[in-house]
Amino acid sequence: MGENSCDAVFMLAVLEHLDDPGKLLKEAYRILKIGGIFCLTTPTPLAKPVLESMAKMRMINREEILEHKHYYTDKEMQMLMKECGFFHYTYRPFCFRMNSLVVVQKT
Repeated sequence: MGENSCDAVFMLAVLEHLDDPGKLLKEAYRILKIGGIFCLTTPTPLAKPVLESMAKMRMINREEILEHKHYYTDKEMQMLMKECGFFHYTYRPFCFRMNSLVVVQKT
């Protein structure tokens, strides 16, 4: 995709699987137009023991949960977004605070 070509980018339950999340976040920033919105969801640290227990009981896919590299706190997400150029940061926990919705804007 071309630089400054998208109005919005969505990334649902991906960030926690990445070794280098900054690389993908910088690419999202590159393709967004000025004023464009980037929305993502990711599990919080509170979800880790619950997801791992559910995986052990085979209630959810064990391999997928074992692929999780990191569970991000609000503060970690805010710092990561800022490092990648995003501002106007909004963080909303959901599902009993085990997941988070992050919305940022390219300015």
